[in-house]
Amino acid sequence: MDGKYLAIAEIDINGAVIKSSIKIIEVEKASTGDTVNSVIFKQNADSNKMITDIKYQEKGQLLCIYDDSIHMIYQEKETTLLEFNKNVQMASIDLKSYAVRAEEISTGLFSSKTDIILTNTLSKAETTYSIDSVIKSLTSCNQVVAVNLGTEVDLINLNGWLEKKYTSTQEIKDIVLGQSIAGIVYRDRIKIITF
Repeated sequence: MDGKYLAIAEIDINGAVIKSSIKIIEVEKASTGDTVNSVIFKQNADSNKMITDIKYQEKGQLLCIYDDSIHMIYQEKETTLLEFNKNVQMASIDLKSYAVRAEEISTGLFSSKTDIILTNTLSKAETTYSIDSVIKSLTSCNQVVAVNLGTEVDLINLNGWLEKKYTSTQEIKDIVLGQSIAGIVYRDRIKIITF
């Protein structure tokens, strides 16, 4: 955030039940040795909920992805931002004031489509970008979501609009995003594209 607070996610897998917890520590108090009063927030998740990612966003909001939901901690209060249904395949909180999730929906016996759903963390408004196939991976950074379809990449902005479509003749292994630049990673090379 601004260096005043440190968020720590903890997972205990040493038993039959997974235990996850979040701690927010005030750095100034911790640096003076006040370990008792430096923890300003501590929340234990329900049993068998596994935390997978945390990230500070706008206005000091801490987003936490669990295996079945996304929660927001703001002003020492935790709220559920999104509950995942059985169709959610992947999610990310690496956007500016947004969370993104990919929902795979069956459209026939051997066909599916994927909805990329962008949720504004401040207003809770949602925008959907639909793709008529199953996606391979989803990468997000700042204000862009990159959707890997195997030999094609769709770069989507926060409004749910297509910024750029990149088509390849070779299978795409991974995507790395930066500010107005994307690295398309192949098995043997990397191609840089701008958008």
